[in-house]
Amino acid sequence: MSSSGIIIALRCMDCLRQVNPREVVRIGESVVQCWDCYVKQTKVLDGWKPPRECALCHVSFNDLCFRTIGESVPMYPHWIDGVFVMLCAPCDKKHVLAAREQFRDTRYGWELGLK
Repeated sequence: MSSSGIIIALRCMDCLRQVNPREVVRIGESVVQCWDCYVKQTKVLDGWKPPRECALCHVSFNDLCFRTIGESVPMYPHWIDGVFVMLCAPCDKKHVLAAREQFRDTRYGWELGLK
């Protein structure tokens, strides 16, 4: 006797593992996290303090303020190698293009034209 069961799985946007749809947390309209990544991220955010510089290029926020036109400096949060970091706009674009697999199925990835 053969079974023709259908297996449905969702992909976690952080660790890229396939997980049961009952074991995910949906954030916003398109972000899907497995429970393990959600718990890990929540613990990190509880004790999180804003950094003083971009995590990739190490330019300080003060220098970014002088380089940016307007009243605010856009910074982008990312989960990189198990650490929650903030990136400046140029580093954010480089990171998203390098990690296109994580952003491909999100609205942000769609707006950037990632495939």
